Amino acid sequence: MANRRQHQLLRIIGNMSDAAQYTDPDRCHKEYTEVCGFLEELLEKAEGLMHHIGIRIESNIPRESIYTLIDREQLERAVYNLLSNAAKFGQSKGNIQVRLVRRGQKLYLSVQSSGNSSAAGSFYDRFLREPTLEDPTRGVGLGMVLIRSTAAIHGGTVLIDHPKEAGTRITMTLAIRKAQGGSLRSPVLRVDYS
Repeated sequence: MANRRQHQLLRIIGNMSDAAQYTDPDRCHKEYTEVCGFLEELLEKAEGLMHHIGIRIESNIPRESIYTLIDREQLERAVYNLLSNAAKFGQSKGNIQVRLVRRGQKLYLSVQSSGNSSAAGSFYDRFLREPTLEDPTRGVGLGMVLIRSTAAIHGGTVLIDHPKEAGTRITMTLAIRKAQGGSLRSPVLRVDYS
């Protein structure tokens, strides 16, 4: 229980310390990135953590290369917040489904939890503390605000729905944007300069 509270406190501190960068597009550092490989790498890291609490991540990421301008740090934080919310508000010992779909010049990143969430109506309430901060399933309400801000900075939005097969699905859309003559950076290949 102490480790969970420590993790919750560190997540709150991280979200609060970076909150200003999510509201100011000028502080955004976008790089031309292959987004499918980037997301697969994030999900691989998250899978190990989710496994410890009995949750399995099922991903459906295209095998094609899709390049776009993204702020890697902001998108990483948004994806981890989406996964964390799905784990907290979904069914314990359940599955989280992650899907990326391209439609034209938009990407749709969906994270769906199993089970029903009674918190879906309050996802955008800032600093919500019901019942209290002592409840390990609650934060201070910054996660969804940061997710929505990340989507907006990337030319998208956040959609919440409840599919027929139950659970809550949160979809973050991102516009596919071309690099302005910048350098190409891959999240999968690391260059060793030694």
